[in-house]
Amino acid sequence: NGDGDLTDGIPLPGWTINAYADDGDGILSVGEFAAGAVATDVTDASGDYTLTLAPGDYIVCEVQQAAWTQSFPTAATPEAADCSVDASLGPVGYAITVSSGAQLTDNDFGNFSVGDKSGRKFEDLNADGDDEGGTDPALGGWTINAYADDGDGILSQDEFDAGAVASDVTDAVDGSYLLTLTAGDYIVCEVQQAGWTQSYPTDAHPEAADCSVDASLGPVGYAITIAAGDAQIGNDFGNFAPGTKSGTKLDDPNGDGDLTDGIPLPGWTI
Repeated sequence: NGDGDLTDGIPLPGWTINAYADDGDGILSVGEFAAGAVATDVTDASGDYTLTLAPGDYIVCEVQQAAWTQSFPTAATPEAADCSVDASLGPVGYAITVSSGAQLTDNDFGNFSVGDKSGRKFEDLNADGDDEGGTDPALGGWTINAYADDGDGILSQDEFDAGAVASDVTDAVDGSYLLTLTAGDYIVCEVQQAGWTQSYPTDAHPEAADCSVDASLGPVGYAITIAAGDAQIGNDFGNFAPGTKSGTKLDDPNGDGDLTDGIPLPGWTI
């Protein structure tokens, strides 16, 4: 969940952890980085690594991988070291001093990878809940929110009050939206606009979520589970705006069908 607490972490194998000789200031310099790692290991199936080092001062850094963000350690971690000298490394590592026979443990690294959820906002011209193969026009300027969910697919008052964890406004050209989310359960809802009625999704949709906790939202949204690296698509929203038809009821005094001389007739049901 990207919170830096690794007690619920899942082991990540295949990550390279490097140790660089340090002058003791806890900052990996250009010269120290250019000198290369004095020890390196790749995390195993359990996420574990071991570096064997002669006595001395070192900075231990992870080699960054695309689409991942480091969440631990942070600058507030007691042994935090600055590894930001090169973008190939995670920004924070560990400044350690190894003595003869020492066994230093728990220098852990945590990372998270976000996932994406996307869809299209369309005007449902015939109010049938279908965008007619994408031919119904796009609706730009609509806000789509994602709320953290406890997994029951119902947006509770507390979840709504906690606020959206991600939000986007549909594109003016194609009606698209994109939400970037850390791994977890979410409910995605549209923010309702006056004069419009939601026609899609409906309660019959496999991922349907109940967004009716607040009248500011469309009543039905999506209950989704995001995993690291997901790119989930197709969570579309459809709405229609009702039209009006009006006229005047008149007494046609000479029965000629010309109503310019007509007399208003109240009390008739149309």
